[in-house]
Amino acid sequence: MGFCREESCGKCVPCRAGTVQLHDLLRKHLGRRATAADLVQLESLCHMVADTSLCGLGQSAPRPVLSALRHFRGDFLALLQPGASAAP
Repeated sequence: MGFCREESCGKCVPCRAGTVQLHDLLRKHLGRRATAADLVQLESLCHMVADTSLCGLGQSAPRPVLSALRHFRGDFLALLQPGASAAP
């Protein structure tokens, strides 16, 4: 996501701001500071960026994250703060 954030041309807001927010949310997960709400926001933001970006970069940037969420959701859940519950 860091690559996509840096390579965004900045012409459309979904890609320009969305890739920054996605990167920040992923770093929050890796730092074990994320909550269940952050996981929901991550998935929602991925769909929004993919659906509303004007170029191929913005449309494809969230695809690896969505794939990881689909296939490795348990790993994301394991990174949530202790005591945080996740929506199914």
